[in-house]
Amino acid sequence: MQIYEEIHKFVCKRMQKNTITILLMNTMSSHTCLVCLGSNLCPEVNMDKACEALTRMFPDIRWSPVIVSPDIRKIRSVPDYHNRVALFTTTMSMSSVRSCFKELERSCGRTSDSKSTGLVPLDIDLLRYGDTIFKSEDMHAPYVRQGLDYLTGK
Repeated sequence: MQIYEEIHKFVCKRMQKNTITILLMNTMSSHTCLVCLGSNLCPEVNMDKACEALTRMFPDIRWSPVIVSPDIRKIRSVPDYHNRVALFTTTMSMSSVRSCFKELERSCGRTSDSKSTGLVPLDIDLLRYGDTIFKSEDMHAPYVRQGLDYLTGK
């Protein structure tokens, strides 16, 4: 467990430095973002770690509760996913936001083989950045709709 704590501290320090540098260099306007987090491998630990890091990076972030759902791809029998949806604003560029997400995924043990094995320590999907919608099919997933309804008070 100590090695995970050391890795977590290292990644958080690095992410904070990167975020501060990006924020100081970036003069773009503010963008509202919608993200979805998912994990089916040590989900409590990985989701807590991700939520803590993202809350430090984006102080106005608002979270849905955890929504547990089966793998919608049903390729093989894998543990259920724990999902959370979040809304936040940022002046970071879209590529900077995605880069931070990828770094956080890797810090939780995500590899290029994770999806093919069906065991995903952490998946962070940027579903919306400002007016741009990515992965529109994911916007209709029940857990995303449920989380978004919670965040918007519907």
